[in-house]
Amino acid sequence: FSIGLSWLFSAINVFHKDTSVVLGVVINIWFWLTPIVYGIEVLPKQFHVILKLNPIFYIAQGYRESFVYAVPLWNHMYQGAYFWFVTLTMLVVGGYVFKKLKPEFAEML
Repeated sequence: FSIGLSWLFSAINVFHKDTSVVLGVVINIWFWLTPIVYGIEVLPKQFHVILKLNPIFYIAQGYRESFVYAVPLWNHMYQGAYFWFVTLTMLVVGGYVFKKLKPEFAEML
């Protein structure tokens, strides 16, 4: 997932320099929207669906449940399938965009 995002935004950043500034803000907001510091139990039930759309939710919640509650990561098969679908999609999209824009990097830099 990270490699796909990196390829995508590094390619875009060559052409639009403000991407790195906006991305810093987005990553900060994304961190607080991912239940890393807090558990999902502290939020009302209506926000659980929104949090579960975040692909990193599966990893963060999976580690928390594995270490704290001794629940294996593979108990959440649908979330795992969603995570891998989003991850592979991001990898393909990021790789495609990077490969497509790579010939123009030298003249833009």
